[in-house]
Amino acid sequence: MTINYRDYVLQLVEEGHDINRLLSSCLRYMTQEQVKEMLETNDYPDPLTRCDEDYRSYGYIPYRY
Repeated sequence: MTINYRDYVLQLVEEGHDINRLLSSCLRYMTQEQVKEMLETNDYPDPLTRCDEDYRSYGYIPYRY
């Protein structure tokens, strides 16, 4: 029997397991490159483009791991 672990995690969330804990566990497990690719694939904004003009004028760059 093959288990689809993605569906299993979604089922856990539907059953009331803590989604924040599951997300945190996933992010700790994933590499930086995997997290970046996941964000890009799902059209989340790039953290460098989210800086507003005030921050850019002071050379602010968000902390990157």
